[in-house]
Amino acid sequence: MNINAHLKGQRVATLPTARGRRLAKDFPGWGADNATDFLLPQEPGLEGEITSVTSHGSHPYTRYVVRFDDGSRNIEAVLGEDIELTY
Repeated sequence: MNINAHLKGQRVATLPTARGRRLAKDFPGWGADNATDFLLPQEPGLEGEITSVTSHGSHPYTRYVVRFDDGSRNIEAVLGEDIELTY
């Protein structure tokens, strides 16, 4: 079990330092020829909920999957770099 699993379901917002891309609501999967057409910019202030917590060790290697209120998602957000808890 991940030591940060208790954060699943927590509300978050993206930070101005957020990097990477979001996957659009209707992202077809990485195997689709047009998958990159469904990548959206990461914008500060997007709000959503942590839906999954994964880790390759202890913090800071924990990654969060966030489903944003618009249906898009980030599959590798880092707490404190890309997202912050909004409680």
